Amino acid sequence: MTFIVSLVFAWQAKWDWAIGAFVLGYVLQFVGHAIEGNDAGETILVKKALGMPYVAVIPRTKQIEK
Repeated sequence: MTFIVSLVFAWQAKWDWAIGAFVLGYVLQFVGHAIEGNDAGETILVKKALGMPYVAVIPRTKQIEK
């Protein structure tokens, strides 16, 4: 959605809205990944290249037994 909405605004020559939609979309993506506890795709690529540890998928927590 970030790219599509930004392109629509750019097509309409609303450059400030296009940039705002692009930035807001990425901010929401990073906030969502932070809440989930894993790294965003772009962050994983950079961390891999630098040899740093990253979290691609959250490990499952222990199931509560009934």
